[in-house]
Amino acid sequence: MGYSWITVHRVRFAAPRNAKETGAPDGPVHAKAWRFGPDSPLGEDGIRTGVSDIWGGVAFYDTRDAAQTVIGDPSAHLGFLDDTVEHWHALAAVVAHRGDVDWSTADEPHPSLEPLPDDPGGVLAVVTTAGYDSKESAAPDRVRDFLKRVEDIIDWYGTLDANVVRALFNAVAAKEGMTFSVWKSDRDMMTSAYRGGMHSDYIKCNQDTPMFDHSSFTRLRLLDSKGSWGGIDPRAEAAA
Repeated sequence: MGYSWITVHRVRFAAPRNAKETGAPDGPVHAKAWRFGPDSPLGEDGIRTGVSDIWGGVAFYDTRDAAQTVIGDPSAHLGFLDDTVEHWHALAAVVAHRGDVDWSTADEPHPSLEPLPDDPGGVLAVVTTAGYDSKESAAPDRVRDFLKRVEDIIDWYGTLDANVVRALFNAVAAKEGMTFSVWKSDRDMMTSAYRGGMHSDYIKCNQDTPMFDHSSFTRLRLLDSKGSWGGIDPRAEAAA
């Protein structure tokens, strides 16, 4: 089933958590699916450690009202917020989606995204994913090279005035993670990502030597938000 309404959540726990030891905390009961995990650094082996105080992800809903209920009072729907020192939440509408992504888990099928027929306008957020079709194609050197390049892009986005926030969340038990970013305008995002610069260069590199087997790109409109991320509300910052 495709979902047009999601909520995005980013938290900083009081202490780092190991995803393998703790698993993911429960998501909103109104959500039809929940994909949540750490924004962890690369270890000495070039693979993400799965340990971080910063976690985030998304929840999927049948209706806007169901998603809005969670944003209206996040603490009532996310019991683990008592263990955080900062948290941010946003209501997001899917307005464009292309490519392939596999967010399935061992116990739950893949929740897909379905764009709304009309773009409601608002602050732009982008979710990207990439994955491999088989264990054989996910060769260690290939994966490490891609992960390092993702880190490069995230760091580079952080130097751009056009980008408000950026993160990568590896949802616990899901086959693929996601990047999430918020931009000051659609034009700013397009210029930064595709019209010169590191991301554009890496796209050309991938065309010559593929770093992954499939990928997806999703545009979201942030229609409501609550809380803070690094001391700001990214939605309000982007709209200013």
